[in-house]
Amino acid sequence: MGRIAALLDDHHTTLIRHLRKEIRAENKPEVPHIALHVGRYSAPPTDLGSALRTFAAEMPPLKVTSTGLGLFTGRQPTVYLAVNRSEALNTLHHNVWYALRDHARDPVDHYRPARWIPHVTLGYPPNRRRLEQTVEALVSRSLVFTLTIDRLAVIDDAEVDVEVPLG
Repeated sequence: MGRIAALLDDHHTTLIRHLRKEIRAENKPEVPHIALHVGRYSAPPTDLGSALRTFAAEMPPLKVTSTGLGLFTGRQPTVYLAVNRSEALNTLHHNVWYALRDHARDPVDHYRPARWIPHVTLGYPPNRRRLEQTVEALVSRSLVFTLTIDRLAVIDDAEVDVEVPLG
């Protein structure tokens, strides 16, 4: 599965990496990001980057606000930094989906515009004990930040293949 993601500014990328290390996160070495589209693609990463460039140059970098700690439940619980779904972030999300309409196969439903919950993954605790420890370590912290998004990325297998600047 590949993904199209909004990359965070350097300061918050470093901060998220420190949080992941502190909670001993079970993450691939993926760069902290907000996933905008996840699925299989019929085009190579360079073509996906070209599709994103059709709107990215006209869209200025944007600021988004994290709102605190979140948790997706299920077979693989995910602890995340919740991000406010602002109008600017919705526009970016919509533009990505529109740009990929001819290249996306099997997009993951959770990332469709009607269901999307913007977030930055902090970790995947492997068992209930680690989940409790992770939440305990983070629950009393202020996790409200203003993040700057100035680049999009095509990510495949946890590696950034292509970066596309906004603005």
